[in-house]
Amino acid sequence: MPTGTYTIDATNSTEPLDSRYVADFPAELRAMKTRMNSALSFIQNGSGAIERTVPNKLLESVSVKDFGAVGNGVADDTAACSAAVSYTSTRGKNLTWPDGTYLTTASILGLHSVKHFGPGAIKRGSDLFYPAIQASQTNTLYIATTGNDVNDGLSAAQPLLTPQGAFNALYNYGPVLDGTWRVRLAAGTYNNSATLIGLRSKNSIIIQGPSVGGHPNAPTAIIDGTGVVSNAVGWYLQFWVSASIYDVKFQNWTSLAGDAYGLNADGHCQLYLNNCHFYNCRYAGLSCDNLTQLRMQGGVVDSCTFSGVRLYSQVSASIGYNGSVVGDSTEIKNCSVGISGRVSSRVHVDYCNIHNNDAGIAIEYNSRCVVNYTKTQNNNIGWFATLTADIHTSYDASNITSGNGKDYICYSSVLSATTANECNYSNYWDETSKRWLYGASAYRTPKAKYEWQMESAPSNSSYNSGVKSIFDYAGTTNYHALSGPANAYTGFCWAAPSKPAQAIIAYSMTGDYMDFWTSGATQYRMQSSQFVPLTDNDKALGGSAFRWSTVYAGTGTINTSDAREKQDIEELTEAELRVAQSLKGLFRKFRFKDAVAEKGAGARIHVGVIAQDVKEAFEREGLDGFRYAVLCCDEWAEQPEVTDEEGKIIEPRRPAGNRYGIRYDELYAFIFAALANV
Repeated sequence: MPTGTYTIDATNSTEPLDSRYVADFPAELRAMKTRMNSALSFIQNGSGAIERTVPNKLLESVSVKDFGAVGNGVADDTAACSAAVSYTSTRGKNLTWPDGTYLTTASILGLHSVKHFGPGAIKRGSDLFYPAIQASQTNTLYIATTGNDVNDGLSAAQPLLTPQGAFNALYNYGPVLDGTWRVRLAAGTYNNSATLIGLRSKNSIIIQGPSVGGHPNAPTAIIDGTGVVSNAVGWYLQFWVSASIYDVKFQNWTSLAGDAYGLNADGHCQLYLNNCHFYNCRYAGLSCDNLTQLRMQGGVVDSCTFSGVRLYSQVSASIGYNGSVVGDSTEIKNCSVGISGRVSSRVHVDYCNIHNNDAGIAIEYNSRCVVNYTKTQNNNIGWFATLTADIHTSYDASNITSGNGKDYICYSSVLSATTANECNYSNYWDETSKRWLYGASAYRTPKAKYEWQMESAPSNSSYNSGVKSIFDYAGTTNYHALSGPANAYTGFCWAAPSKPAQAIIAYSMTGDYMDFWTSGATQYRMQSSQFVPLTDNDKALGGSAFRWSTVYAGTGTINTSDAREKQDIEELTEAELRVAQSLKGLFRKFRFKDAVAEKGAGARIHVGVIAQDVKEAFEREGLDGFRYAVLCCDEWAEQPEVTDEEGKIIEPRRPAGNRYGIRYDELYAFIFAALANV
């Protein structure tokens, strides 16, 4: 065989090697290659493995060393790495980085579009980038307003242009990022939005602007919405994203196309902010939704139209500093609502300065807020709670609540604080009863221990001294709803401590009726067409000492006259007929004393009989008038005075007494009997 150097080109594994020889290739070598192609084979260990040719096996993987990369950290491997990435990218293959440090001096086009394997690292300036990052390693992507999103961003000399460019690069290393990832923004104004959705990470993704010395110094990396019309959100993080953001300012996200936010984290995100600023955002500077967890330390929120910080739907948030460093106090100002927590959210506010807002803190819809060591100054309302929400506050020398139009407002809510101001107070431990109670005698509103009221509720409302709970509303309706399944009863129950129910008012959703229950049984039922006692011929309407003044009805009453329900049916005796005859002459006109006392000369004249005259008419014939249903005399016992635990009279003393009465239907029946016998 002639001497010399011969190259085997294996660029295309599907083409036979023999067809790619040059014209002067020695015939002996061509024959040897043919024999090698057919003779060299590979069989993988393991049951069921088949025989394959060595060239096909070797071509399955691509290494940067296939393209001449050295990996000693000294030789410039830029061209080799770029060629390897280009080849694997165009053919959809993975790229292996054998152990070593691959020095590069320029950006590698398409680096973040290839899947990488192996322990090797890319060196760019003083930075190391691990294409197949492991748990203990850290990668950094750089962004600058002078950059380009075709760059790889591996150093400040070859930065990406936009945060979205960095976020897109991160997707390539998912679906779950290993190791630690940092995104560094150079100083400057970035006029573009960015989204990061569904990318999980074992560690929080760290996004940093240049350090400005911490709170309250204004960040120099600015995410600005001026002129951005395609998206109403500066950065939108969604579905399990975990991010820690330092020294970044979000401003001028004011699009009317949607709910404009500077930063929005939605759906199980974990968000840590340190000295992040928000300015002039239309809906909210910072918004967190749907089971997101927020930790916000330092930073300034200013001039956001609706909310400075918006927390919606089971968000857990800690805002401020959880120690005693006043310098790290989060400042929220000039917003409609400084902090808004809604729909089962839980908020902890520490060492914050919340001032010059329409409302400092608003907690609504089954949410809860704990406020410690926080200044609320010069707001129209310091804080308010509504609809089963509550705010608990504590104070020390660093707390200031002053200059607010109103310090606290409750709308059907519970709020606790150390100074009463239009709100009631929440759960406290009562040592006497050994249980948690709501309200305390030292912390009560002017009208009752427990009062929930709209801000515009009438200030002149007055209530019975026995009232302990008030729901006051200035509007036309004030419902308090009870709900349950379609086959349920809903209602109210009264019982003394350690005793069974003594009274119940309940509505049947199945039967569409209201039941009134006392003395161990249902006594009355109210339906759409009737109100009835549930025991026949057993209940009275009114009483001897408590009478109805007037009964209005469309028709007269119906009285039982069925022969089957009567006995001892007889003609009237002569004596009874004489009584009946005398009753005709007993009718007089008169006025009632209580009507004269109330109306004076305007009291009206009535016509009827005097019960005592009727009684004497029976007695003159030797008869007892009370044996006949025409004559009644009702008596009542003395009722003592009733007071509440504070000594205020709830019901005054009522002395014992009696009152005569006439059943006029029976009286007329007597008189008609006399007329029938004339």
